[in-house]
Amino acid sequence: MTTVSPATEGDLPGIARLERQIEGDSAADIDTLRARLHMFPPGFLAAREHGGIIGYIETCLWDEPVPRFGAGPGFFSTRHRPDGAILYIIFVGVRADRRRHGVGTALLRGVFPLADGRPIQAVCRDRHIGFYRQAGFVRKRSLPGFLPGGPFHLMERPPEG
Repeated sequence: MTTVSPATEGDLPGIARLERQIEGDSAADIDTLRARLHMFPPGFLAAREHGGIIGYIETCLWDEPVPRFGAGPGFFSTRHRPDGAILYIIFVGVRADRRRHGVGTALLRGVFPLADGRPIQAVCRDRHIGFYRQAGFVRKRSLPGFLPGGPFHLMERPPEG
């Protein structure tokens, strides 16, 4: 059975391994992941099965209507605002053998209450548009040059209410 709950310091080694499996050389290191965990603990969730990490989601609150990307452990923590107007999904990752089993959806649903009347935004590649659409997101615009390996798109889930 899959459970989703806030990540802990003890989860970070497993999350870092999963990040490397998914992102390869572009993976965030454990210090970056730790900074994100401490930046906004309620918005960093882990999915677990049989005691192991099978997925995670990282979010922050900010006021940037068109996301920009910067590397380093402090990038998101310097932009996180407790009263930010947007809940931004930094990353969603699911172990390859557990994809298309509802893990990513469970992680998204876990952060929806954190929006508290705010829009939720994420940037994704073409292949992930359907995943976000099924969760109520709409494509706002393309983001040419956002990162290598594009094209990328800004997806948004309007505020509930």
